[in-house]
Amino acid sequence: MDFDPVIEEYVNRHSELDQRFRGMYLYQVSIIESYLDGTIAYWFFSTDVQKREALVGYVISDINFNQKIKLFFKILKNHYAELLKQFPKLSDDFEKVRNLRNTLAHSMLDTSLDYLKTKPKDIRFQFYKNGKMEYQIFSDELIKNKIKEVSDLFHQLSRVLTLMSGNDNFLVKDAKNDTQKTP
Repeated sequence: MDFDPVIEEYVNRHSELDQRFRGMYLYQVSIIESYLDGTIAYWFFSTDVQKREALVGYVISDINFNQKIKLFFKILKNHYAELLKQFPKLSDDFEKVRNLRNTLAHSMLDTSLDYLKTKPKDIRFQFYKNGKMEYQIFSDELIKNKIKEVSDLFHQLSRVLTLMSGNDNFLVKDAKNDTQKTP
């Protein structure tokens, strides 16, 4: 069976765009996840490198991204409440990134003839949700916005981690007794 050259061109363009988008997005998410791994381990064993490495190797590496986020926010809520006030969008931003990460990790690029016959500029992903096939369309502009969102989260998280570590001459107020302490 011969392929229509126009359709083949769309398949190639969409495949390239898909690879770039997933690659850039998931790469940045993997860095964020590594930061979470290190932060959680550091919080439990700040002075013992061997124990930190063991915790990451034996436990944290087996925890999924969503559970790592939940654990990170428990640490923030219970020990760095002031940071949650300083970064009020952090939780929502993590949720957006986590949802898109899951979509990208568990979907396929739609290269169906029915879709490509429409000569779309946008790429479309297909995935199953609640036993039903669903689709999500990404324009070039939306892709740029999503890449910016994950990059912004990375920078926001970097700032939070700097403040948690006590660098940058930052003092965190203890929410329980309103005294100053270094994280």
